[in-house]
Amino acid sequence: MTILGLAMQIIQDAKVPYVSAEDPQVVLHPEDNDLIVRTGKQVISACQLNISVELWLHELTSLSAHVQAWAQRQPNVVSVHLTPQGGKIALFVSPRGESFDFDLADSLADLHMHLVKNFNVGMVEILQIPSKELDRFVDGARARAIYVNPTGSHSAVEAQ
Repeated sequence: MTILGLAMQIIQDAKVPYVSAEDPQVVLHPEDNDLIVRTGKQVISACQLNISVELWLHELTSLSAHVQAWAQRQPNVVSVHLTPQGGKIALFVSPRGESFDFDLADSLADLHMHLVKNFNVGMVEILQIPSKELDRFVDGARARAIYVNPTGSHSAVEAQ
């Protein structure tokens, strides 16, 4: 029997939960009776970060609030959407104009460094996407609009 086979047998005999990255749903039942449903991949990513799922969610909420506050101070940002993409968090930032904004790119690089250093959520990617093209890159069913400038343009994704 291989080491992996032996480990799997021990897990099964001890009735220890086994989580695979392919598991579509894992239900966690903490002491406060609040059920948490995540994919196996999300649970494994949180464990690799060495933090609890609850703490990871707190970190993600804090990251979202920070990005929202940052976006409100940026006159050239129309919207920011956050979405999970595999094992990372992706932020899609739409500039006011329809062309690439180099000044915004510099600000996004600074923001990225700050997020990676100060929020324990794993890999973060920030992309600058024109608002007219946003629905090509962002799945409206999975994305969360964390900032939408009320005077900016709106796409189909932002309307959801």
